[in-house]
Order: sequence, then C-alpha cells, then structure tokens
Amino acid sequence: MADEKKPTGEEKNVDSSKAEGAAKKGRAKKTAGSKAASAKKAETTAKAPAKTVQRVKQAAQQAEEVIVEQTIQKEEKFVLFYHDIFAKFTECYWNLVLKYHLRQMRPDGKSQYSKIEQILWQAQIDFQIPEQIPFNSLNAILQETIIAQVQRECRKYVIGALYSDLEGIVYGFDKKEKYLVLHPTAYQFLMKYKMELERLNYYAWAKFLETVNDDSLLVRLLNKLELASPQRKNLDIYRQVLYQEFEAHYCFYCGKKLTGTSHVDHFIPWSFVKEDKLWNFVLSCPSCNNGKSNKLPARMFVEVIEERNSHVVLRSDFSRNQFASYRQGLISHLWQYARNAGFQVYKTDLDLRA
Repeated sequence: MADEKKPTGEEKNVDSSKAEGAAKKGRAKKTAGSKAASAKKAETTAKAPAKTVQRVKQAAQQAEEVIVEQTIQKEEKFVLFYHDIFAKFTECYWNLVLKYHLRQMRPDGKSQYSKIEQILWQAQIDFQIPEQIPFNSLNAILQETIIAQVQRECRKYVIGALYSDLEGIVYGFDKKEKYLVLHPTAYQFLMKYKMELERLNYYAWAKFLETVNDDSLLVRLLNKLELASPQRKNLDIYRQVLYQEFEAHYCFYCGKKLTGTSHVDHFIPWSFVKEDKLWNFVLSCPSCNNGKSNKLPARMFVEVIEERNSHVVLRSDFSRNQFASYRQGLISHLWQYARNAGFQVYKTDLDLRA
C-alpha cells in the first residue's frame, strides 16, 4: 500500500488560489444573475407604464374619433328652414285657394275654411289684391308679410302634429330653432324616390280635393295642382350676383369668355330641385345652356361647383340667405339622386376631349 503524499506548502497555496478563484467566479456569476434579474424587473416595470400610456392614448384617440364623428354628424344635418318650407307652402296654397277657389278642408262645424285659408283670404282683402294675381307677382315685402303669418300658424299647430303622425321617424325639431332636421335615413329615402313621391302626392292630393269641392271646380284638377306649385322665376338678380360677387366671367361648362348674353343655369335641373338657390346656379353661354337643358352636367363639374361654393365670399345679405341651408357635399348627393331618378348627363366638347 502506497503511502499518501502530503501536500507541500506550494501545493496548498495553489489549491487555495484555485478555491478563491472559483469562489470569485461564483460570486461574479451570482452578481451577474442578480443584475440580470434586476434589469429584467426594471424592464418589466418600465413596460407597465408604457402599456398604460398606450392604453390612455388609444382611449383618447377613440374619444377624439367619437367627438369628430359627432361633429361631422352635426355639420351634416339635413336641415330645412321653416321660412323655406312655408314660403313654398304659402305660394302653392295662395294659388289654389285664391286663384282656383279650391277648398282645403272638410267643414268641421266651426268653419268651412282652414286657418291658412282664412289668412290668405284676409290678406287679399286687406291689401286689395285681385284674385287672379299669382303669389310670386306680389312685391317682396307683401310676400314676406303673408309668409310670416302662415309660418307662425303652422309652427304652432302643424309641425308638432305632423311629427306625431309620422311617429318621429322622419324629422326632429326644437320649437326654439328656426329649422327642422330630417333623419338621415328619411332624407335618403325621400331623395331616392323623389319623383315617385311627387306623383303619389299629386294623386292623393287630387283625390282629397275631389271630396271637399264642387265638381265645377275640379276641371283639369291635376293641371291646377301643377300650376299652383312653385314655378320658375326671373333669374336676372342671380345673374348680377354671379357676375359681381362670384366673378363668373366665363362659361362654367366650356370655359369661353361670356360676352353679351349669358344664361343663368340650374346646375342640378330645376325640375328636380324645384327651387332657386344661389349655390345651385352657374353662368353659361347660350350654347351650353340650351344643350344641357333638363340634363345633369358631367360628374367632373360637381367637384368644380362644390369647390367654388366652399371658397366664395358672400358679400350681401341676399347671398348669405341663399346659402343658409347649404352644406358641403349637398350638390354631390343631389347629382347622384337625380342620376338614379333617370336624369341624363349632358356631354360638352370638353368632356369628350377628356
């Protein structure tokens, strides 16, 4: 059996150095691990606020999107001003009641005439107006006086009653405001089937009038209804405003300089919109206006007129009143609905070259 060799002093020192080195490595490894754990913890801690900030940003963005959407919806309200509604209403009823003597209600035991009929008859007496004078031939001050009386009566009794009859699904209103607001779905429906609804309205109106009037008054009844509705007016005032305020010195469609005779054209045909509004008027040369006639202009012109309307400076009360119910995008909507209703598109030489 071999004797065990005892370590010398040098060997002890070497072993001690090795042990100490191993211990240092262990401590370093432990320290590194501890640092890594601390770093990971710090990273996790840093990520938590970052995620919270991100969630806050997302919530804020969503809230901002809701606000923007609500603002857009508010700006894109389909507004009808009471004055515009009852101006047409007054003109139509004036002609039916005073010119054609057509009653508009069944006798209720209290009166043979509705309150509106009484207002019109009284105005004719007070202002000594011949019965064959159409409403649009009255001077502007007299027209506004009569419209104001009709509007006051209808806002008091008609707006709310019709709202209830339609169960609130067609429009909303506030008695303090000067307008009512069509619900978007109702607006889309009315525009999509505008022509059909007009025909149905005339038919239902004629059937009702047949029940409350003598046969002698019902001759050519549909013609009377059409003639009693608002008609096209003299457009000279619009020509002046377009030329001076809108600086329209060139044909809107072909671009030729307007010299001599210029025509005031309804961009969306009058037969579809049935009203005269400055935002729907352009100046054109006789050739383009006669060629376009009752057609729609090419789609490319929609952007042009909407761009014009968005930048024009309205310098007079007349112009501002004409634009009161206008909103950006309205003409685009009207163009599409008229196109869907069967209106043809007029092609100019400019369109053909494009």
